Amino acid sequence: MLTFKRNRNRERHFIAVMNSSGDKSIEWSLDDPQSVMEAERLFERIKSKGGAIFKAQPGGESGGKLHNFDPREDMIAVPRIVGG
Repeated sequence: MLTFKRNRNRERHFIAVMNSSGDKSIEWSLDDPQSVMEAERLFERIKSKGGAIFKAQPGGESGGKLHNFDPREDMIAVPRIVGG
């Protein structure tokens, strides 16, 4: 189970992207429009390839699926899983 500590007073947010080697995170700041745009591009790229993105909850609790990018949320992205 993934556990994230959430500090609502902080200015930085993240997307943790799960993959075969663990996970990779990118962060952005609401004060940095370029970093927000990069995070939104990643969000859209993952969705376009069939992945799912969920709201990261403190303590590893289940978060709802996100259909639209919200730069104020921390997120967990799960790429599309293909069987074989």
